[in-house]
Amino acid sequence: MNEKKQAFQEVEQPLPLDRLIATTLASFLNVSDAKLDLEFTVAIRRLVEGLGFDTGMLLQVGEDGAPGVVTHSWGKSNRKRGRIGEEPWATSWVWNCSHSGEGVELTNVEGLSIEDEEGRRFFRGAGIKSLLAMPLNVRGRAIGLVVLTSKRKQAELTENAEQQLGVLANLFALSVERNNRIGASVEVTERERVEEGLRENEERLRLVLEVNSEGVWDWNIPTGQIYFSPRSVERLGYSSEEFPKDYTAWKALVHPDDLQPVKQADQDHLQEGKELCVEYRMRKKTGDWCWIRSRGTVVEKNAQGEPIRIVGTHQDITAQKEAANRVQESERRFLLMANTAPVLLWATGPDKRCNFVNQAWLDFTGRSADEELGDGWAEGIHPDDRERCLKAFGEAFDARRPFSLDYRLGRYDGQYRWVSDHGIARYDSEQNFAGYIGSCVDITDRKQAEVEAQHAREKLAHMGRVATLGELTGSIAHELNQPLTAILSNAQAVQRFLARARADPKELQNALEAIVAQGFRAAEFITRMRSMLQNGEAQVLPVDINSLIREVLRLLHSELVLHNVVVATNLEPRLPLVWGDQVQLQQVVLNVLMNACDAMHAGPASGHKVNIETKQLLGNQIQVAVKDSGPGFPSEMLERPFERFRTTKPNGLGLGLAICHSIVSAHGGRLWLANEGNRGATVRFVLPANRKENP
Repeated sequence: MNEKKQAFQEVEQPLPLDRLIATTLASFLNVSDAKLDLEFTVAIRRLVEGLGFDTGMLLQVGEDGAPGVVTHSWGKSNRKRGRIGEEPWATSWVWNCSHSGEGVELTNVEGLSIEDEEGRRFFRGAGIKSLLAMPLNVRGRAIGLVVLTSKRKQAELTENAEQQLGVLANLFALSVERNNRIGASVEVTERERVEEGLRENEERLRLVLEVNSEGVWDWNIPTGQIYFSPRSVERLGYSSEEFPKDYTAWKALVHPDDLQPVKQADQDHLQEGKELCVEYRMRKKTGDWCWIRSRGTVVEKNAQGEPIRIVGTHQDITAQKEAANRVQESERRFLLMANTAPVLLWATGPDKRCNFVNQAWLDFTGRSADEELGDGWAEGIHPDDRERCLKAFGEAFDARRPFSLDYRLGRYDGQYRWVSDHGIARYDSEQNFAGYIGSCVDITDRKQAEVEAQHAREKLAHMGRVATLGELTGSIAHELNQPLTAILSNAQAVQRFLARARADPKELQNALEAIVAQGFRAAEFITRMRSMLQNGEAQVLPVDINSLIREVLRLLHSELVLHNVVVATNLEPRLPLVWGDQVQLQQVVLNVLMNACDAMHAGPASGHKVNIETKQLLGNQIQVAVKDSGPGFPSEMLERPFERFRTTKPNGLGLGLAICHSIVSAHGGRLWLANEGNRGATVRFVLPANRKENP
């Protein structure tokens, strides 16, 4: 195996920037003169792959300062060594970068100056979008340029990355100068060469330690000698003289429990080429233990391909470990609380899939965590609720808004129980969306209580209607007496017509039509009465509130006439429909009108006036107002208007307003009372338009 092939095999995978730079610097620091030329190509390859570029090359400037030759390159569109002469690389961009004296620069091709139109056309033609320039200068003199190109727009470099790459460029420059010196036919004394080499090695070592916030180590495997940078030594509290210089003595500082994992990591890297990254505890000079993360890579092999040198970094991660321990302790406490909580807890990731359920959830469903995680939890939702539930959850999740859902969830015994599920978006410490977290509470008993309460309200409302209609006995008799009297009169007329020798067919037809009309009138009244007396579940349908009021007024026609009540209506046309139970809403209007009539009963007959008004309010609400000309409500009545069995009527039950308030509330509305100055009172209630939920 030749040296070039062997060197490239050692560059096995892209390295993180800190390791890439540390490895490259250490390699340049320790490479022999014979292998220095090859190291340039290896280093360029590391840069290209580590930084995510496509191509890299080392351009050296001619003695006259003009771009001279491409001496080393690596990439997908590799080019050979040779002079660049008048080729497109000899552009003003290359000239400016190599002579500007500025540091590392990442350039967008579209951002090239107008003066470099030739270069822009060349780069566009090659599909290049980004250029990274690393000028090489020695003692203020431009000697070359490292250029990386990419066919993708690269992200901007951080300030720290620019500084690190700048130091690497300095080392490239020193190494180029060194390489040129090696090949130059300049006679120098041995002492001068040694002194020059020592000065350059000292400078390179300073750059290694300056660029890397981590400590650096260099292990010579055959000799067992190991070098640690001053930064590594200082963090452990030792001086450079006190710290071990060989691998065996260094192992004595490693915690006994961590020694075997360290040995195994070294062995896996050397024998199998696995990544060398191991965490262990080391004893500081104070006797305390600190956590170290050590990374390394083989940088040199012998002729047989055996590793003989590893270079790596040495980072104190004690603070990170302590923080991780605090997080683990926090998670432990959370799990303890979550698994002992009496509610069902769950959490999802940002992908909507469930990644946690507590023990209470598992106990409730009787399933394992593996069955519930992911999308498995949805299998327990009642089939009739599943589509609605998942749709509402998905919409809330996408909008990152809190949600509350009631649905039936299968229990371990096969029964479905109603649960109330509440969820909210959660974010990490950097405000990145992390998913949802929520809780479920079994509300089956509450649901059953609500159903029973609804039935009780319906029974009470029915009793109220029966009681109200009982008060209308005289009016009912009057309403039925009129059509029945008309039917009787017309039937007797028909008898008389038939008794004649020659009956007039037209007169018979008119009399029979009158009988039919009065029969329909009586039947319609009886139908309205029967609907008011019905006792059944609420039937939620679209209701025209104006038509409903007119129908109640027809029902109360005789009662209003008997009490000399004049009704004026101001009904806003084309009101939106409300969703509700027709009979229950009729009961509210009927009861309020009856109360108004009763309130005015003691006053002069000429002053019995009722105004009924409807209008649409902001927020898509419909308001109904019934105003009378009576004495108004007593103050104690206004304080607690809906208390049951409280009444101002001598023979009243005190249930009417309480029932009306219950009905309006069940429809999502509001009812209230108010006195109007010195005379009269107004009862108002509002209902939401287009409401579809069952009251």
